[in-house]
Amino acid sequence: MKRFSAWLSSLVIVAGLVSCARDQYLLSIDTDAVVPSQLREAGGEQYSLSAVIDTVRIDVLSTDGVLLDSCQFFVPDRGNWPLSLGIARRDDDQPAQLRIRAFRGRFALSDPAAKLGKQCGGPGTSATGSLTLTEPPRELAIDRLVELPPPRLGIHEAHVRLALTCIGVPPDFANRATCVDNPQQFQAATSLDQDLGDSQIGSSTIAKLVPCDPSMQPVLTAMRTRCIPGGLSIQGDSTLVGIYDPTLDPTPRRIVYLSPFFMDETEFTLARLIAQRKKEPRIPKPAAKDSTDERVFQSKFCTWQEPPVNDSLPVNCLRPDLAELLCLFDHPKGWLPSEAQWEYAAHGAGQQRTFPWGSAPASCCQASLSRGGTDARTQCPGTGVEPVRSHQGLGCVEGGDVSLDGIFDLGGSLGEFTRDAASRYPERCGLPKTGIGTDPTCLPDDESARITKGADWTAGVGSAFAVLRTTATISSLKGFRCVYPGVRQ
Repeated sequence: MKRFSAWLSSLVIVAGLVSCARDQYLLSIDTDAVVPSQLREAGGEQYSLSAVIDTVRIDVLSTDGVLLDSCQFFVPDRGNWPLSLGIARRDDDQPAQLRIRAFRGRFALSDPAAKLGKQCGGPGTSATGSLTLTEPPRELAIDRLVELPPPRLGIHEAHVRLALTCIGVPPDFANRATCVDNPQQFQAATSLDQDLGDSQIGSSTIAKLVPCDPSMQPVLTAMRTRCIPGGLSIQGDSTLVGIYDPTLDPTPRRIVYLSPFFMDETEFTLARLIAQRKKEPRIPKPAAKDSTDERVFQSKFCTWQEPPVNDSLPVNCLRPDLAELLCLFDHPKGWLPSEAQWEYAAHGAGQQRTFPWGSAPASCCQASLSRGGTDARTQCPGTGVEPVRSHQGLGCVEGGDVSLDGIFDLGGSLGEFTRDAASRYPERCGLPKTGIGTDPTCLPDDESARITKGADWTAGVGSAFAVLRTTATISSLKGFRCVYPGVRQ
């Protein structure tokens, strides 16, 4: 097979020069996404980790879309951008068609079947192109199709910017159209960008975390709230397929954008419910300890008693619609979190934590997990539900069940209701078919058919994944917390 010599005889990263004198394009590739080196710079904490890319793959396609060759570059530093590629005229004088993808290397899989360009060089590669090719998931790649007409008489500049707003939106190969900056309005693959001079890395309006408006913070009785800054979030995890209920597998991954919001610092407590019922005695009660209601799972561990034994215990043994009522009673826009909001908070507002506290599974000291009281095998001492904030990390080398933004007990204690309907991950309503979903939510038709998030006090110490999904039941294992708008709507 004639590799690049046929028509891409000079595909090399250079510092503004090309290596041969044939008629060709000097193609400059830039992005407004974030690169890893920016996270280490002053102010780097303002970026969402979900907006980071570190790898670029360039596929050379025939006019009918057949893959001819590929190059891949590891470009994690500010100085790697923009990339410059020399694109020579094809011998048959046909347009050059390139598929250019930018993505985070950690999410990609090895692609041994692809054809690796031997003339690739530059950062992260050797002169022989020894870097292994990888295939990024469609949902997490900025993916742009570029078509260049045959160059005439010397060297011509062409500029392409990979826009973060186009992440997860594949090209329309049949119509030779692609997302340039607006996922709702494709442009022809022949569309190019203007030369913007210096690299635009990190300049996307959706790359940075957005703080809450302090004037919007709720003032509540017996509860504090924390701001969850808005931003991008990669949600789901393909490594957990088949571990739990396969109908609830958190895959494929999707990228969403969440507006800022406030979240209760702890699960909704008995103290808060008691205060509400003093104001309005008609508020329904949850199922009581040792309830004879057959719909209630493990009622001997329900926390509602009269008089209360410990008002710092979280409320459990209730329906999701009652939980929604209690959120609304304290605040006109109080609500259960959407699945996306809850997972975003547990990930650390776009920082992609595996567990609310970090990357390692919990210890018994760290979170309220694997406690006795049911038929399940236990790993940790104690029985039943614990008071909120029982695992702040005091005296615990591993730290506590505390998120990056100061939210307690997202990992253990109780599984928590969301307002979203229980559905398979790919079928969640509120998400577009491709690209970024903005503040997705999906209200159920059946009030009992809700997604709950987080592990409960009976679950194993290794089970408190931020992506964990279960379904709502009236149970001593299920509770809730509330969220509130973080900006004016």
